Amino acid sequence: MFINLKYHLASLVAVFLALGLGMLIGCAVPWEDSLAKSQQQLTSRLESQLDILKKNNNSLKARIGSLEMQDSLQDKFEKQVLPALISGRLKNRNIAVIDLNGFSVPVELTETLKSAGAGIQSVTLLGGLELNQEKISRGTGNNVSAEAGTPYKIGREVSRAVLTGDMAVVDVLADKPIKKEGEYGGGITDVVLIGGGRERGGSRTESLDSEMIDYFLSANIKVFGVEESSVPVSHMDLYQKKKLTTVDNIDTVPGLVALVYAIEGRPGSYGIKSTAQKMLPDIDCGVEVNAR
Repeated sequence: MFINLKYHLASLVAVFLALGLGMLIGCAVPWEDSLAKSQQQLTSRLESQLDILKKNNNSLKARIGSLEMQDSLQDKFEKQVLPALISGRLKNRNIAVIDLNGFSVPVELTETLKSAGAGIQSVTLLGGLELNQEKISRGTGNNVSAEAGTPYKIGREVSRAVLTGDMAVVDVLADKPIKKEGEYGGGITDVVLIGGGRERGGSRTESLDSEMIDYFLSANIKVFGVEESSVPVSHMDLYQKKKLTTVDNIDTVPGLVALVYAIEGRPGSYGIKSTAQKMLPDIDCGVEVNAR
């Protein structure tokens, strides 16, 4: 009897355990179905968004390719048209190019001026100019005074050196040799001053610009102020206050064309910045059209 009761209780416990396990499994199946359904919906949404991103990416790639092609075609067109626009316009002009912005003189600038018939008398790079205050303060036996070491006097001395070829004073005042190419002294008809600055507060550079402009103008030499389109600090305002013809995008073909026409005798403020009056001077190619 005792043994039968024992087995009976065990059977009841087994039945209840089986019932509990069945209830647990029954509850879990709907939850798993719900989770699977949510995962499927999320996957579908992600796939849809991925398809949209792929389409947008392909569209952007096509747009970039089109713009690159247009840019390439424009570049080729400008280079082919440039000689026809500038050929022979600057005959008998001897030009001194002076760089003050600390970058470099664009090769395209000097080559364009040459293509227009001008002679490049000299190229002077003052971007790395540093004054040697010790030499200035004690003098050097070359008639250099402390006054000569001010930015204004340095500008005058550099200008005088470009005209006369005498770089002795400038070389003494400068802590680093000034980079120079070409022949210095006499015969200069025009000066192209490449300005602009790397950072704001460059009062020394602006002072150099001002004194050099004043010196050349007093010698009846025309000065043209130019800078690159992306220069951090523009000096166009300064040059225009000095009544110079300016070009603010000299690193582009339109800027080079504007400079050639300006030197030829079409003053103005040219370029793409807010200080420009218009992009280009009035252009003519010297072609006569026969009227019928």
